[in-house]
Amino acid sequence: MKAPPPLTITKALKFKDVRGLTFTLYVDTAKHIILDHRIYHLEKFVRNTLLNPCTIIESKYTDKCQLYYAQKKSKKGYRVVVVNIVKYLIKTAYPTKKFKEGKVIW
Repeated sequence: MKAPPPLTITKALKFKDVRGLTFTLYVDTAKHIILDHRIYHLEKFVRNTLLNPCTIIESKYTDKCQLYYAQKKSKKGYRVVVVNIVKYLIKTAYPTKKFKEGKVIW
């Protein structure tokens, strides 16, 4: 298995979404996403997903979280960024093949 590239994120990052909201991605969360979900171009992944979602879904478990989905370039699956809409935090990001259940927000 290929080793991940060295972590280059050393401070919290800010990202705007399609609605003009700003979310913070903390270093520990970024490390988790890079190492556990193997997303090595994290800044591009998050930026493109938040700015160009095909849909935004409110979590069925809590109205504090929303999932931003964007179509992958290969058209086989989606990029997902999960945000806390109350604290304006990015909780995680990962690739997936299908949408989770929940209320469509956008």
